[in-house]
Amino acid sequence: AAEDQFEFEYSRWARITERLAGAGKYDRIIVRIRALVPGKQIEPKDLVFTILAKGGPREIRPDSEGYLTLPNDPALAKENPKVRTNVPKSVEVRFGVIIRCRVTAGLAIPYAELSQCVDQMNDAIGEQAGMMSFMAPSAKGVRIRCGTDCVASLPGGAPPSIKADKDGNIDILNGVYRRTPNLSVTLSAPPTAVIPIV
Repeated sequence: AAEDQFEFEYSRWARITERLAGAGKYDRIIVRIRALVPGKQIEPKDLVFTILAKGGPREIRPDSEGYLTLPNDPALAKENPKVRTNVPKSVEVRFGVIIRCRVTAGLAIPYAELSQCVDQMNDAIGEQAGMMSFMAPSAKGVRIRCGTDCVASLPGGAPPSIKADKDGNIDILNGVYRRTPNLSVTLSAPPTAVIPIV
């Protein structure tokens, strides 16, 4: 029955979209919202969200990776309708904010793009923290996901190359690409994600 389905108030989404409203001004960071289900009782991509608005129900489905495109609708935020899912109340649905660097596709990533991503991430953190920005964390580098066999060649770096760890990640700290912004890191395999490290 519908009343046995997991529901939440639309304000839960509205708070997220409000906080992320300024992210569009950044060209080197990508901010996305992802549905998460602890315990994996259901794959996030199989979730269905129905906004029970007065003007009629609106259905939202995550993409194949669980990412959501939420409506940035002030009228819905004011109405604050219920959002019903297709899972029972015993299944908790959470939402996470995922941040990625937008970089040139391919095996060579310019140091300047990594530096810009970190700078924009820190600017976004400062804006969210407001007056308390001096206490907020800052991005100290980037994590490149490119597989467990991946190796990154770092011109000007010490060491000059880094092999991925057991999880397929390569961490590059700020100092490397700050010193030589006109160079590029070269990977032995294409990256699946480039993530600011906070």
